[in-house]
Amino acid sequence: MASVRFENVSKVFGGLVAAHNLNFEINDGEFIVFVGPSGCGKTTTLRMLAGLERPSYGRICIGDRDVTLDSPGRRDISMVFQSYALFPHMTVYKNLAFGPDVRGMGKPEIDSRVRSVAETLHLDKLLDRYPHELSGGQRQRIALGRTMIRQPKIFLLDEPLSNLDAALRVSMRSGIIELQKRLAVTAVYVTHDQVEAMTMGDRIAVFKDGIILQFDTPQNIYQHPANTFVATFMGSPKMNLIPGTLDVRPSGAVAQLADASLFFASDRLIDFGAQPNHEVEVGIRPQDIHWVKDAPSRCTHTLRGSIKAIETTGPETYVTIAAEGAEFGSRFPSFAGIALGQSVELAVDPNDVYLFDRKTGRNLLLKGGAGTRGVASAQVTKTKQAELKQGGLTQ
Repeated sequence: MASVRFENVSKVFGGLVAAHNLNFEINDGEFIVFVGPSGCGKTTTLRMLAGLERPSYGRICIGDRDVTLDSPGRRDISMVFQSYALFPHMTVYKNLAFGPDVRGMGKPEIDSRVRSVAETLHLDKLLDRYPHELSGGQRQRIALGRTMIRQPKIFLLDEPLSNLDAALRVSMRSGIIELQKRLAVTAVYVTHDQVEAMTMGDRIAVFKDGIILQFDTPQNIYQHPANTFVATFMGSPKMNLIPGTLDVRPSGAVAQLADASLFFASDRLIDFGAQPNHEVEVGIRPQDIHWVKDAPSRCTHTLRGSIKAIETTGPETYVTIAAEGAEFGSRFPSFAGIALGQSVELAVDPNDVYLFDRKTGRNLLLKGGAGTRGVASAQVTKTKQAELKQGGLTQ
């Protein structure tokens, strides 16, 4: 079994808490993505799993075995680094064969493994070349190949695509996923790119300040973000947040924006002890904002504003609109007939509107609230769920 379990794991560097009380489980064969901004603790967490850093508190288990104090060599893991870490004086063949050779594997088996992996990664015609003769994508495939040859229980990948150009990153993403599924190995992938996280992960852990704010499926992360950080970090363009106040009534609650009111039925709201004029932020994703004249009939909320900026990308036009005391983004058809300063009337489906506590950032809607899309619940440990609930970071 190559399942992973973190139990109350923290890492402290001097006075800096790099990871705080992490509790989560990774199932055998899952592809898990750690995502977050620089310095959020995701790489430190990966390095603790690899054995390159020792936790200050807590314990780490791989399968049923406590590996907290084990060296990297005893954990049966293999790691791919951002820098590739290839030997420049060795050919592709020798780079691939280095690990098995050091461990004393027989030459016939080494040769068989090298050629099999090289064929899988389309490196079979490059075995006599040196790293400096290869492209970034080819060198990255060699780094992946060295991981595959070891046939470890767990693959660890630390931002392996960040040095590649955009087109190559897209093709390598699908290639990594295909390999991981074919080999049926557990994988943990670190990135700061939310597109990579959404397209690659079976589940995603969103980090901020050494804490996991949400550990869930990509669908749940996107459709039911735990708080404003997750809501704005995941999704491109990011979710709009419009400040307002909330008044709770027997039948529901009314969010009052500058010039508009939005009603939320009581069965959509969590019990959060709202006070009169409770300060909130209304969240709307850019793709959920429509021109009134083109809006589906389900879009019954309207907003009025003026156009402040226009960016045409080809497939779509991104527009910044000033309305309701804030500026927010929307997406329109490519080369839409609009101009700076133009007044616009917009429409929104009530089920596409999110509601957050302005002070804590907490999502105030039950699952099935903003967007009525049913999804599986996150597999986070009960300890972590309780911790996040106490901190106001989960629903």
